[in-house]
Amino acid sequence: DEDEEIIGVEPSSQRLARYYALLTVKNGRVDGLPPRAARLATIILEAAERTGRTKAETPQAHVASTFRIAAPEIAPVISDCAFSREDLVLGGDAHRAALQSAMARAHTRVFIHSTFISDEGLDFVLPLLKHAAMRGVQTDILWGQGDNTDDYCSTLALVGRTRAELASAGLDSFISLHNFSTHSHAKLLIADDLGRGRFSASVGSCNWLSTGYVSFDATVRCRDPELVGQVMGALARLSQGREGHWNKLTGELSRFAVSCKNQQKPSGMKVPMAVVVGDAHASFVRKARDEASERIFVASHRVSEVGKRAVLLPAVAAAQSERGIAARIYFNRSSGGLTPGDASELILWSQAEGVTLRAVHDPRLHAKILAWDDDSVVISSQNWLSTDGSHHQPLQEIGVYVGGARAADHVIRVFDNAHIA
Repeated sequence: DEDEEIIGVEPSSQRLARYYALLTVKNGRVDGLPPRAARLATIILEAAERTGRTKAETPQAHVASTFRIAAPEIAPVISDCAFSREDLVLGGDAHRAALQSAMARAHTRVFIHSTFISDEGLDFVLPLLKHAAMRGVQTDILWGQGDNTDDYCSTLALVGRTRAELASAGLDSFISLHNFSTHSHAKLLIADDLGRGRFSASVGSCNWLSTGYVSFDATVRCRDPELVGQVMGALARLSQGREGHWNKLTGELSRFAVSCKNQQKPSGMKVPMAVVVGDAHASFVRKARDEASERIFVASHRVSEVGKRAVLLPAVAAAQSERGIAARIYFNRSSGGLTPGDASELILWSQAEGVTLRAVHDPRLHAKILAWDDDSVVISSQNWLSTDGSHHQPLQEIGVYVGGARAADHVIRVFDNAHIA
């Protein structure tokens, strides 16, 4: 409740239970639900109507009816949040500096989620973590590489060796490298670098534990407690792993998430912002298609056949509309069975339809950006041209929307000045 605060959670090794409720629907009403469950009541009524079992003259015979409720698209909550263009981290050098600053300024806690972990990445990051540990800073490291990849076993081996090295050095109580995968592609850096108990949350495309900081990446550093709390809550759910075990880290992150949301907003400029997860990414593609008045810009590390449906066709629709939107779309390499020859054909098709599609390699493009006009930009972990967000795994991809302060114009200008375009 609003007047309550989480001060601790008892961890359990049991899996989350799957519960069921039997509810009565009669004359367009659902019995047994409180008023605050209005959204759930709407879903139940819609499902009951599809079964055709809500009429008063329904026979008394007990007939079992099974139906599947389609999961609704997760609508992001857009609200006015503190923002400065300095919160946009763009390019390899900027990301290296951002990590160094976060570790140097952290007071007590740091959380890092990187899809991949590499020897090169740990060679850079571990000295920073060890130096912070000397000041009493605790760091938890999570990673999301899927177990269907060839490198999964080598990552587990690297994690095991590193954990052993930390234990032998007596640092395992300060640096926790977790030995399970979250199976998420999200890239997160959370630290209480704004003051004791006040966290920032960096969300974007940078694999903090497996990069040489030479690629062009893009990240949004969230300082508003509302956004930070949402990112904390997302990481808490990821920390449960595939099996859904509630653990000590889950409880700590959940407690921080609640305390962040209750903190006072910082002073300064406020712009519309939102945390974007799962298939909500697609809603912003449609938003760009329908609302752009001058330009649409997309950057994606990968391109596949998914990209034509997910991004290219909406961009073509905007380019061929009466508004005549200028659409520029960039990628680094093809994937998902799309050969370089197929990618070349896709480029020619896009040009014929009035959309610029180009491959860029210097510097290596790893950013995932959707921007339109001057103000609106979504920076994410999702490869816009090769992935279509799923509502079944909404935390597979996490991004942030910024809708003001000429944020999109700033991102595009930095991109162009990096000699990519």
